[in-house]
Amino acid sequence: MLNKLTIVLTLRHREDFTLRWMDYMNTIQCGYKILIADGGDDESLQNHLENYKNYPNINYDYIKYPYDRSLIDYYKKLCDITDKVKTPYIMYADNDDFIILDYIDDWIVFLDNNQDFVSCGGDSATLSVYSKDNKIVNECYGNNFSIQHNKNQPFSIEGSTGVERACDFLRHGNLDKIWFIWYDILRTESVKITHKFLNIYEFKDVVSLEIYNDLSWLMLGKSKKFDSISYIRQTGTSECSALFDKEFNVLERFVNINAYNEIIDGLTFINKDMTANDKKIINKAFSIWLSKLVRRIYFPSDNKTRLLLNNFYIILNNFMISKFINRCLYSFRNLISKDKVYFLRIKSIENSLSVHYNVKNFKDKL
Repeated sequence: MLNKLTIVLTLRHREDFTLRWMDYMNTIQCGYKILIADGGDDESLQNHLENYKNYPNINYDYIKYPYDRSLIDYYKKLCDITDKVKTPYIMYADNDDFIILDYIDDWIVFLDNNQDFVSCGGDSATLSVYSKDNKIVNECYGNNFSIQHNKNQPFSIEGSTGVERACDFLRHGNLDKIWFIWYDILRTESVKITHKFLNIYEFKDVVSLEIYNDLSWLMLGKSKKFDSISYIRQTGTSECSALFDKEFNVLERFVNINAYNEIIDGLTFINKDMTANDKKIINKAFSIWLSKLVRRIYFPSDNKTRLLLNNFYIILNNFMISKFINRCLYSFRNLISKDKVYFLRIKSIENSLSVHYNVKNFKDKL
């Protein structure tokens, strides 16, 4: 199966996270082809990654792109690196996250045997790195960390038509994990089809692009989710969303740029047989998603017990004590709730987070 999948890593800054990601993939001896699209401006990182002897256990190609000064540069880089993929399947990755390889071969077999599915993948868990005084920090290493898995019923999108599947996605868009189709195994041919629109139209907001990507793929096929964990996402490290949210939140940006028209134009490009009634149905589903977004942003239903606990943890000012109390409370909650929360131990990730792999040691490699 190794010759059937390419993992695409897109870069811009966060060099320490890149080094951690590469070290992790080298340590677990990832056998799948890796393409690295670097839109950053760190020459030392470039020199390091161009020396393939630094990571002898992985098969990767490093491609240096012009600096990502704008979204337009990013779109060009994304389309170009995707065009270089020769395998039937593609998987995108971010350098602050970890891929779990255990079940990828099984999922490739699933796609081989189910041509009506455009993607499949597993569940995700959340990594948080804490300071000594129990605050989540934007760091690539640390002795205080937690990997939390909120275990829910996997939500596959298997409607018979593309419009039906797009609406299912939007109506359940308040479930964050639905958005992780981006991190699933995707059919390369389908991704290249959807990128044809990106080659002629430049989305004004990266979230618009994300929605278009997910919906356009669903217009082309079904999406299968399994309950095995495939992706570990680190919290508090997203530079892109923090940058865009600084001036306007995502809802305000959508209103300013008329994002719905951008997305529907893209879907019409993918499915030229889409009728006026189809657009009306998608419009209604999109409105439902927007209403949930409004409630989340402006009228959050904060759980008073959770807020009280969070304040208590902050006051404690001690990660180890907070960790013990938190896990005891979740263990009790798991006895009475159908939505389980587990805390994972993954040795390979723990080694990558160790202070042994700190910034100084990474820099010494360069």
